[in-house]
Amino acid sequence: MTAVAPVGIRFHHGSLVVPAGAVHTTPLGYDRDSVPIGAPLPLAASAELVHRLSGCGEVVVAFEGKLGDTLLALSGVRSVLDWLRLRSVRVAVRAVGPYAGLIARTGLIRQPQATTPSGWRAVIGDRPGIEAHGSEAAVSLVLDPAAPPCWSTAGRAHPALPARHYLALERRLGIRLPATAPFAPTLATGPNNLVEELRSVGWLGGLNLAAITATSWPERKDYTAQRYITLAEHIAEAQQAQARLLLIGGNPDGGIPHL
Repeated sequence: MTAVAPVGIRFHHGSLVVPAGAVHTTPLGYDRDSVPIGAPLPLAASAELVHRLSGCGEVVVAFEGKLGDTLLALSGVRSVLDWLRLRSVRVAVRAVGPYAGLIARTGLIRQPQATTPSGWRAVIGDRPGIEAHGSEAAVSLVLDPAAPPCWSTAGRAHPALPARHYLALERRLGIRLPATAPFAPTLATGPNNLVEELRSVGWLGGLNLAAITATSWPERKDYTAQRYITLAEHIAEAQQAQARLLLIGGNPDGGIPHL
C-alpha cells in the first residue's frame, strides 16, 4: 500500500526484504542471485534423492494434516516439480486426501495421463499424508513446518515458511531452481457457491476483506474476531474507503459483520 499505516499496523507483501541481521538465520551457502537457473549449486546434492527422483514416473501430493501448514508447504511441492521440469523428467502428478481439490487450483497438478505411469512413485506431503499414502513409494518427502530453518543469502533473510521449504529442497536437489520470493504457488479462482451468495446480496464490490478466525491452538494463536475487526477499520481508514469484512470461524451461529 502507498498510504501511511496507523501506528501499530504494518502492511507488507510476501516479497518483503528482511535483512539477515534482523533475525536468527542459517546461511544458505551460496549467493542465489549469482547462480543461473538450472546451474549446479556449489553444494553437494543428495545423491540418493536425486537418483530416486530421476527414476520416478509419478508424484503423489498427500496432505492430511492442518490446512494452514498444507498451504505453506506447497512451495516444497513446487520445488520438486520445478526440479523435475529442469531435468526433463516426465511425471504424472496427482493430489490425494482432503485438500486434493484445493491443491489442484494451484496449477501444480497436471492432467492425468491416459496410460499408467511408469517408473517409481514419489510421495510428498505431511507426516499423516505420507503415512497414509507412502508405503510403496520409492521417495517419501515429509514437509515438516518445524524442520527448515530461516535461510539467509547475500544479506537477505528468508523467514517465511514457503521460502524455507523451497530453499531447503533446492539445496538437497543441487541446482538453482527458478522460483523467487514469495515462492508459494498461487490459488486460481473458480466457481464457488459462497462467492455467488455473497455477490447476490451486494458483496464483492469495493474493498472486501476475509479472515479465518478458527485456529488449532486457540490459547496461543487466537487473534480474536474483535482484533480482525479493528484491523479492518485501520485498513479502511488508510484506504479511505468503506470495507466489508467476512470472518470465517467455527461458530455456526455467527453472522457476517459489516463495517
